[in-house]
Amino acid sequence: MKPFAILKREIVFYRNVIRDPRTPAIARWCVRAAAAYLLSPIDLIPDFVPVLGQLDDVIVVSLLLAIARYFVPADVLQEHRPAARPSCREASATGINDDRRADRIPLNDD
Repeated sequence: MKPFAILKREIVFYRNVIRDPRTPAIARWCVRAAAAYLLSPIDLIPDFVPVLGQLDDVIVVSLLLAIARYFVPADVLQEHRPAARPSCREASATGINDDRRADRIPLNDD
């Protein structure tokens, strides 16, 4: 999958999750804090420090999103995950592999 396609799919997923009324407020705040941290020029470790500058962004955002997923009910996550997937037409246009094609591939057990 192309990196921008993955990023777009995840943004759509989290946007749908925080708009759902069943999502707790703490999860909404964590997702918003992750987005704000990414867009903010203020970092724990400045980005000009090689490797560590970008690594702190990844760690902080990953932790905030993991906390958000922990508090969101599983049925809400499952409901919105398929909505974030691209349609077959979008998948073929972007070069994303369609999981349904794997069912039609014959497997040799020899």
